[in-house]
Amino acid sequence: MASSSIVIVTSAASSDAGGGPDDLPCWAEEVEKLKSDHNCEETLLSMCHNYGIREEDYKPFCAQDGWGPCAPPPEGSNALCVFECMLQAGVRFPLHELYNKVLRHFNLAPSQLTPNSWRYLAGFVLLCDGVGVRPMSAVFRYYFKLCSHGGKLQGWYHFVQNRRLFKSDGRLPFNDGWKKRFFFLESRSADMPWRCPKKWGTPNTGAYGDPMLTEAARTAINKLEAEKEKRDISLMEIIYKSQYQDSLPVLPTPQAPASLRAEKAEQATKVAQLTARVRQLTEKLQAAKVEHTAMVGRLTEEREAAEAKHVAKARQLVEELQAEKAKHAAKVLQLGKELQAERAERAAEVKAVRAECQLKVINAEHTSSTVVGEMLSGRYADGLRDMRDLVIILYPGVDPAQLTPWALTDGSGPPGFPPRQAPADQ
Repeated sequence: MASSSIVIVTSAASSDAGGGPDDLPCWAEEVEKLKSDHNCEETLLSMCHNYGIREEDYKPFCAQDGWGPCAPPPEGSNALCVFECMLQAGVRFPLHELYNKVLRHFNLAPSQLTPNSWRYLAGFVLLCDGVGVRPMSAVFRYYFKLCSHGGKLQGWYHFVQNRRLFKSDGRLPFNDGWKKRFFFLESRSADMPWRCPKKWGTPNTGAYGDPMLTEAARTAINKLEAEKEKRDISLMEIIYKSQYQDSLPVLPTPQAPASLRAEKAEQATKVAQLTARVRQLTEKLQAAKVEHTAMVGRLTEEREAAEAKHVAKARQLVEELQAEKAKHAAKVLQLGKELQAERAERAAEVKAVRAECQLKVINAEHTSSTVVGEMLSGRYADGLRDMRDLVIILYPGVDPAQLTPWALTDGSGPPGFPPRQAPADQ
């Protein structure tokens, strides 16, 4: 938290209710000299849009010369000084009712609280919502006390934990340079006034006393204490989670303006129309589901019938195939037997033909041998005669009776033929 020396405001140091233009505290002149770095309204519009500030409800504008954070708004402008760090800390508009009550109790304008003070306020509201209790000013003041700044930061205030609610994790931002980034925010509707002080002031003496705790406040404290016993509650974790979920505290005032009521009525009408539309679509969906279920049942039956028909057809085809296979096997067996018989018959015919041919060959050989024998026998006899005549001529003293065939041939004859007897007349 950006601060110089910290001074706890006591009853002796804070007797001035202050805040009016004719009764400004000693620090007012110093604060009025501050100038804002914001000098472009388009940039302000974009920034406010990013922080969820509706342009139709609020108009941001830059501080003019001589307008400091504590300067009263222009006459009739319904404007309020806002620091950019307030938006970064979690402040949203319209201000949560707890913020308004705390500011009214201490007679402070929103711009008088330091950035981390707004984080304590936002974290307290978020924690109360989390445990299911209504955020109450008395309960907040039970846990936190208000302190004032000294030196150059006089006029600004901050909260410190009087009783520990959030753990001291040292993670609160430093917020350097936050005092030079302020602007003014004007409510566009006269029906939506600011429910907190617009001018800077100082707390009354009685504002620092212990809060009066009602039974509801004590119940809320008990629930917060029970939650604290369960876990160490981190302020920055709560803030970061809410910023991520876009659920930072923002509530309309209890008496909503006419434009807001009209908007709510219009939204309620739209919700009713959407509800009727949802109901109609739900009925159509249920009817479609019933029709779909019936169609699925019908298609299932058709599929089962088709499957049964297919199975029967397949079984029939299998039986026909088996019968055809059996018929084909019998035909093959029959053809095999006929082939074997044909082969046996052809073998017998071949054997008979071979035997007949062999017989014919033998007969032919025999006939040929007889003819050749007869032909050779005639030539052999002629040769012996010629040899005998030659011997008689050559050897006149030889006894012709001794010239037998055996003597002339030494008992040999033509190869393959037995010795033949010479004819009786030879």
